[in-house]
Order: sequence, then C-alpha cells, then structure tokens
Amino acid sequence: MTDETTGSRLVDNWRRVALGIVLALVVLLAVVFGAMWLYSGHLYRTSYESEYTYEVTLSTNGTLTNATVYLPVPDATDGTDLGAAAVETGTNRSGPLTYEVVETDRGPMLALSAAELRVTPEYYEFVERDGRGERVEISEDEYEPGNPSMVVNDTRNVRVEVTVPVDRSIDTATPWDDEPVFGPQVDRRPTACDTPGPDRIECYEYDSAVYASYDTDADTEVYASATVHGTNSWWVFGWSADEYRDDVTVTLDGPQDDWTGVTGTLQTDVDQREPP
Repeated sequence: MTDETTGSRLVDNWRRVALGIVLALVVLLAVVFGAMWLYSGHLYRTSYESEYTYEVTLSTNGTLTNATVYLPVPDATDGTDLGAAAVETGTNRSGPLTYEVVETDRGPMLALSAAELRVTPEYYEFVERDGRGERVEISEDEYEPGNPSMVVNDTRNVRVEVTVPVDRSIDTATPWDDEPVFGPQVDRRPTACDTPGPDRIECYEYDSAVYASYDTDADTEVYASATVHGTNSWWVFGWSADEYRDDVTVTLDGPQDDWTGVTGTLQTDVDQREPP
C-alpha cells in the first residue's frame, strides 16, 4: 500500500467523522429548538391572562370646597361593569372622596365628591446620611425657596382604581364593538399617535365632556383624568402584551360649575396575537 493510498483513506475517514459530527450537531440543534418551541407554547398557554383596569385621577394645587367632578365610566358589557366594580371594590388612594356612578345625558359618569379637598404644603430637604441621600420633612420656616436641596409638595392627588380579570381574550383591535370603552364617543376619527410606535398601533380621537363644580381660588389648577385599558399578557422568557387604551383628560383653572368639552384618545393594537 502506497503512502498516497494511506493518506487518501485517512482523509476519507476524517471526512466521515466530520460529517458524522455535523449531522449529530444538526440533530441536536433540531431537538433543542423543537423542545424550546414546545416549551414556548406551553409557557404561552399557561401564562396567558386578560384583564381590564379602570382608574380615575384628580390632582389640585389649591384647596377645593363643595367639590363634585364627573368623569366618564366605561360602558358595561356582558359580565363586566367596571363602574360598579370601582364603586364596590375600587382602591381609593389618598382620599377623602365619595364616589358613585350616575347617569347623565352625556353617558354614565363616576361622580367624585368631597366637602373639602384640602391642600397642605409639605416641605422636604435632601440630606446625606451615612453616605446615602435621604429626603426628610422640614417645617415651613426651615424651607428656603432658592435652596436646590429643598422642595415643596403643594399638590393633592387622589385616585380610584380597579382591576377586573376576565377568562377570555380581549379584542384590542376594535374595542368599540364589545369591550368597555368610554361612551358616547362622538365623531371618533383616526389621528396620529402621541408617541412613535410600531405599525400595529392605531390611534383615534373623539369628542367627550366632563363636569366639575367646586369653589377655589382663581389661580388653582385642577387636573382630572379617566383611563380604561384592556390587556392580554403572556410570559415566554419575558413579558409581552397587546392592549387597547382609552383616555379622557382635562385641566381646569379656577372655580367651576359646568360641563367642559374635552378630546378623548383611544389607542388600539390591530395585530393581536392569537389566543391559546
């Protein structure tokens, strides 16, 4: 046997070994990716959940007396009445507020009421203790307006919030068909979204109204908002979701005693993932 023949056989043997290794790696990768695909499907099915959240916020930089504010309530749908849920189980943060759902000629509203919503300024200073920064409360006499390490909180914020889970997938593409949104949405029309996003996100605006009645100083500014969003979420090596979001916000100056026209915004996700 010549050296040339022996060398040729060695090359053939190495080729067979290399081919075997490559085939083994291909099979291994196929098994790994197949297992990952099956496990991803399992994670998707077992983590998929849907829920609605309705929240109302009221913020003022001046004391309000004899205050009543009406903000939109989502339309009740089969099995989901977020207005009733807010009254029965909603979390009232930083009260005191009473709230109830009332019917008006502009649709159902959540009526927020308080004999007095007092704003008491709170003063703070940022100090360093044991190598760490801390915020400590100080008195009004200690507060120095020009001192950058001192701040004053001269607003009062109240919020009502409720979350209701549902055992079905939520329609995030056309929520006005069967999902809880604020109504009536007069002259709903397409509009540019406030922030850039993927093409699957589409935005609309519509005409709505809120009612406010209270006594306060002329320079008082009140911010009020109502938001409802329906979310489908799942975990596959990280959380993902599709969602619709309906918002009505208004800023009011001085005393109030009437309805105010506002523009509501509705954001939808038209590329909703197929539910499990």
